Amino acid sequence: MEFTEDNNNVIKEFKDFSKKSRKKYKALINDIKDNKKYVSGDQYSKSDIEILGKDRTENQLNVVKNAIRTITNTYRESTYRWDVTDTTTNKKSEILNQFGINFLEDPDNDTAIVEALESSVAFGLGVLVITTDYNVDGTPEPVLYSIKDLENVFLDPDISKTNGSDACAAAIVELKSRKWVESNYGIDISTIDKPEVDIEQDYDRKEYMPLVTYWTKTKGQVICYRMIGNEIVEEIPLSMTYIPVIPVFGEKTILDDEWSWTGIVNQMKGVQKLINYAYSNILVRLATSPKNVWLGESESIEGNEKYFRDSNKTLNPLLIYNKWSADGKRELEAPQRLSNEIQLGDVGEMFSQSLQMVNNVIGIPAVGLESEVEKSATEVLTAEKTFQNNIRAYIYNLKASLKVVGMCLFELVQGQPLFGSIKINMIQGPEEGLKKQEARVILQQMAPLLTEPQDQRKLLLAMANVEDDNQYVRTLVEILQPMPTAQEMQDQEIINQANSEIKQRDMQIAQLSKELEDTKRQIELKGYALEREFTLEEFKHRNELEKMILQSKLEGQISDKDLMEMAKEQEIQKMEIEKEGMKMESQAMKTMADTKKAENEVKVSNAKAKLAESKAKETHAKTVNRIIKESK
Repeated sequence: MEFTEDNNNVIKEFKDFSKKSRKKYKALINDIKDNKKYVSGDQYSKSDIEILGKDRTENQLNVVKNAIRTITNTYRESTYRWDVTDTTTNKKSEILNQFGINFLEDPDNDTAIVEALESSVAFGLGVLVITTDYNVDGTPEPVLYSIKDLENVFLDPDISKTNGSDACAAAIVELKSRKWVESNYGIDISTIDKPEVDIEQDYDRKEYMPLVTYWTKTKGQVICYRMIGNEIVEEIPLSMTYIPVIPVFGEKTILDDEWSWTGIVNQMKGVQKLINYAYSNILVRLATSPKNVWLGESESIEGNEKYFRDSNKTLNPLLIYNKWSADGKRELEAPQRLSNEIQLGDVGEMFSQSLQMVNNVIGIPAVGLESEVEKSATEVLTAEKTFQNNIRAYIYNLKASLKVVGMCLFELVQGQPLFGSIKINMIQGPEEGLKKQEARVILQQMAPLLTEPQDQRKLLLAMANVEDDNQYVRTLVEILQPMPTAQEMQDQEIINQANSEIKQRDMQIAQLSKELEDTKRQIELKGYALEREFTLEEFKHRNELEKMILQSKLEGQISDKDLMEMAKEQEIQKMEIEKEGMKMESQAMKTMADTKKAENEVKVSNAKAKLAESKAKETHAKTVNRIIKESK
């Protein structure tokens, strides 16, 4: 993309953003760097070396990693799933739900989620990124990955929500060799001494250049920029509601007088030091434990010193001593081995107490939240309380972040924003696993109380339903369910036919009702038209007759007798008009009678349909009751 003023503005915008982001998260990033070294084995500080001595070996028993795995594996036992509902129909979106299941079951995507959780548990921050990758055949495919080097992530400094859903910008930096840049983007790197696209971190500027992927959100539009050197090499508008860089935060804390995030590494440093001291002390005592000590007269071992000196090197030492003195006058006593046991009681007790403190610090046993059935109700409630008090922050923050991941994923697949069109809920997860564990214990305790075979069968079904996520157990549930008899299947067929007939009858009734309303409307309109026409004709006739009489009188051409004849004729015509009107009224009354008859037929049809529906429901109820009785 050619370098323009707009490009320059975007690059400048990124630089300003990266400085603000680094300032906001500087304490957290520095803390993460130190804690990564600590977890990897750099656990002895200068003060530790001064206390133990420079010549003391830095022995350590790293229990921090085990604590991190303990919490992470608690999630692995029961992972989250997306439950998508279409808000327009209020029905579950089966297509998106199945796609979500397939996506989360992909090993790479599952690993990314676990890595982000592990990072948040250990250091207080993990980052997930959802984007598009391409298969071997060139087809695009959404992928999820976790950022391992958190120093290369720039998060929005103004976000306030735990899952970062209110972010307006984010960036990821990758250091690429200059040859890679020239090969992949065709940029003449020889002309670039100080690239416009740069970061504050130290790196080998002669060999590398930063490739920046920068997301912005303005007026609801998310745009992804890729920039390197002095250019923006890609500009991609995204049909997404959220920035697809999703933080997974740990536990809230204060760093450098500001609210920030932390993990269990900071919490465990004190206990880890005790464990390292105790472990190192034990090793030193074992390594420096003295050899076998012998007490006796010098004459008794004279000439045989090597046998006693090397007595600890073999299981069957040959111990030769001189029984008589050199002059043969005095009998010598055999050398005696002195007690020389290593004292480990004090340091062993300290070591044991230190390991126990690990459980108290992280709030969860080293074995995690157990899922065996053979647990008391007290143990189950303790596990649930442990989860709520000590692990919930990490798991629930992941839950909130996965909700944003789900929206980004489905929008990426559909190619359009879906906010408001779908609703995403998180289901299953560790809390659901605890509910199942509680159900297992309660049902197990009920077993001795149920002696009747039918009750035991019901209990077995209930136990199997707890394991509904296991396909083999689901098969057992299907086998245990009562099968309908031939008569019941026939009754069901009758019910289905009756329901079909009822639906057809409902359609006929609706059609007849519509036709009836149309007929009524036509009759009313026709009656109004006839009445209007009748009145108009009568008025025209009278007017014409009166006009003729008046004209004749004026001209003196009509006698009184003629007037009487004309009046009589007028009366006859009037009677004819009235007769025609009565005939039309009679026809209208007949039509109304036909309409009434049609209404009655519709009512009869309705009654028959209701009767058929009632019989069908009665048959269905009898069948259900019989199945229930047999299952008991």
